[in-house]
Amino acid sequence: MRSVPRSYWHEFRGAFARLPVWLPGTPIQLGDVGLLSADGWAPVTTLAGAGIAYRVGPKGTPVDYDYHSAHGTEVSTTVAAQGGPLPAPVTTAGATLHYRFSRQGAFVVRARDVRARQIVDLAAVAEQVLAAYQEGTWDRGWTVVTEVGVAGPVLVLVSGRAGAEATVELAATAAVGVVPELGVNTGVRVLSERGLAASFVSRQPTALMWSGRYVHDPLVGNTRLRTRGPEAGTTPGDPFFAEVTAPPQADSPPKGD
Repeated sequence: MRSVPRSYWHEFRGAFARLPVWLPGTPIQLGDVGLLSADGWAPVTTLAGAGIAYRVGPKGTPVDYDYHSAHGTEVSTTVAAQGGPLPAPVTTAGATLHYRFSRQGAFVVRARDVRARQIVDLAAVAEQVLAAYQEGTWDRGWTVVTEVGVAGPVLVLVSGRAGAEATVELAATAAVGVVPELGVNTGVRVLSERGLAASFVSRQPTALMWSGRYVHDPLVGNTRLRTRGPEAGTTPGDPFFAEVTAPPQADSPPKGD
């Protein structure tokens, strides 16, 4: 049986086509270079520290993600008005979400204002990295961070066993008629939990997901920089990384490894 972090890792990667930051809040920035293992991310240096120049593109359009494992997660919602009268057309409302997990490793991600930022001259970076590798100054095991998705606020819940539960309170300031749990600037608070392997709440912008590249040096074939994670769907001439512009579908099965 896969460990909880490994199950979360694989399903997150399949749903978002990005790698999760385990746990969210771990410092990780564009151009960071480090070692990726079952124990997590261990920074070693940076592209700048290795003498490699690169350019960073603009921040992507902010989007909201509401994802829960299609198999293994049930959610019920209660919405109730809170507080006294406020000047129209603004009202303060809240929602309480109750999650029940039927398997280990099932998870929930709710993230507001997810913005992706990428290294845009990856061909030039790849040329410099491969040259450094040939010179012996770049380790084959290193991964360079080429895209980071930052969001805030963020809620992540990961089930540690079948029967795990969590109750989450949302508070939002939204226009009248807007469903509160979809409001922007939503505050999040875990009221109770049982059987979770991990839970994380951040009201401030924090690194949520990332993509990276590493040196692939096969016995047969050309040495190249390869994506750390899924590469399915890319063809020659496509951008190295698609812009984060739409949330994944919760009812889509995870992609294979």
